[in-house]
Amino acid sequence: MILADAISITEFKDFGSNDTANIIYRGRIDRINYECNIEPNYTIGNILIIGTLSLGQDAQDNFYNLPAFVAVINKNKEVISRSYVDINVSIPEGATLARFEFVLEDFKLNFERSKNTSDYQILVGFKLTADQVEFNKNL
Repeated sequence: MILADAISITEFKDFGSNDTANIIYRGRIDRINYECNIEPNYTIGNILIIGTLSLGQDAQDNFYNLPAFVAVINKNKEVISRSYVDINVSIPEGATLARFEFVLEDFKLNFERSKNTSDYQILVGFKLTADQVEFNKNL
């Protein structure tokens, strides 16, 4: 599941100005998939994160690291694990938009008391600064 508040990330040259001319890039997670094997006490598999990165007017490079997180919550909505990854995206020379596919290999979800997989959710999103969270609220 993609966390709605963290589905997109916008990087500004200066966070004092939300002007579109100040945007370095915008990233968006479009889809995730978890293909796994279920064992007696855990699941293990690969998480596929698919998204897009578009360059803004202030972009200087063609390569960006998008900070993301993967968290697991239980049926009580408690976070039981969290990890951070960098999604590396290269944009071809002359292009302003790129699609990315990132695979987090061998992701392990350890069961707590319940062995029922529907008692757990995997949340994926971008790791945002306070300014980015505020910007997303106003979209």
